[in-house]
Amino acid sequence: MAQAVTCIEPGLISVNGNSSFREVNAELGQFCLSVEPLSEKISISRFIKEGGVGYNSLQEGTLGSKIFQISSSFDEIKFTYGSKYKTLYNAGYSLHRIMEGPLFSKNVAKRFGQVEKIILPVKKKKNVEVSFHNIQLDQLHIPDHASNVFFINNFCAEIMGLEGEGIVTVHRNETNVKRKIEKKAWQNRFLEDRIPAGHNTMKFLIMKSRLDEIYKIFNENVEGLFFALYVHNGILVLISGKRGQLDKVGGKIKKTPLSFELMG
Repeated sequence: MAQAVTCIEPGLISVNGNSSFREVNAELGQFCLSVEPLSEKISISRFIKEGGVGYNSLQEGTLGSKIFQISSSFDEIKFTYGSKYKTLYNAGYSLHRIMEGPLFSKNVAKRFGQVEKIILPVKKKKNVEVSFHNIQLDQLHIPDHASNVFFINNFCAEIMGLEGEGIVTVHRNETNVKRKIEKKAWQNRFLEDRIPAGHNTMKFLIMKSRLDEIYKIFNENVEGLFFALYVHNGILVLISGKRGQLDKVGGKIKKTPLSFELMG
């Protein structure tokens, strides 16, 4: 198996795009990527092409925004863009506009090849404090300094080891004091890997103002998981359900203004 991570210098690494997030995380030791996907099994290449939006995006933005250099292909033409010591934006490459946002266009996604390698900085891991409150969606607010805030329905709560719909809030801290709140729920955060057999999934990036409307559409048509993660540029929504139900809801969500399906 190919090595997932190569250290260039302390805090700066090269990552094999074929590697899964789990493989990368296992080799990083006391370090971590700035943004985490909703699946440990997803490859780094697919996560980037999907948009690189996930846990910690509320503060960190996309994984693509952290990339210094990338090796990939477009229309089967291989390229390497960027600098080892600057983000793509600061290096002056227009490619950052693609890498920092989801490939909403199917045509662009098909033309963009496998990401073979990326160079980016990593951070030291921090302890997290995770709290859960059984409140309605319309009561949600984002606490100061929270690294993650997400709403879960009953179905999702059960998967995460919680009970009832509500809000999960995560804070990162730099102390060595581990405060018990909902540690198990955070360990179960890779929801795409825990979806029941027989359920399909869809992911969308939506505007905050549309969340109530979309949750209502979901509840009226699907029995499955609903997860809504607040990110820097909207809300990342993951839903699951039987194929027929999910296709119907997915079609309605796509018609909602400024709602985009994420495709890797």
